[in-house]
Amino acid sequence: MNATEFALQTQTIDIIDDDIIEVLLAVNTGSMNESGGMATFTVYTSGDVISSTGVLVTLAYTGTATNGVDYATGSVTVTIAPFTTGIDFTITGINDILAEGNEDATAEIASVVNGSEYGTQVQNVTILDDDAAQILLEISTGNMAENDGVVLVTLRSSGDVISLTGVIITLAYSGTAIDGSDYTT
Repeated sequence: MNATEFALQTQTIDIIDDDIIEVLLAVNTGSMNESGGMATFTVYTSGDVISSTGVLVTLAYTGTATNGVDYATGSVTVTIAPFTTGIDFTITGINDILAEGNEDATAEIASVVNGSEYGTQVQNVTILDDDAAQILLEISTGNMAENDGVVLVTLRSSGDVISLTGVIITLAYSGTAIDGSDYTT
């Protein structure tokens, strides 16, 4: 060859990163116990796309259960570390004395930095209430006069459980006396 290089020849090529980091949310269970039950949520990237800078995800907690009252969680933000595909976080049930029925704890992705939410990501866990109101029946006396006798019947809850939903009690009467002719309710 009879050619010589005129000067050092270089070219710069910009590579445009077209990988989209999409973030999803999953949970390992549909329900947990009120007294110390746990649910593990996972925030992760879709496919095999990872970030070299990390992804900051802000979570929102909603539902009929209240964060800090019915369950505890560590943080409202989690970070998927650089070069990893996800991170786990746990919520734990908080025991109380309220007979309130089962409640729902809902986690959802509120915002993502260095990525985007894949659609709408919402996961729900039902917190199973373990409290039940116990009712005691107290009668003031075992006997009463046939004419104008009165017996006081008292119903009260026992223990420390408080019902938030109300309690309906149906009383049944039995024995040889006849309602309406021997006594009235």
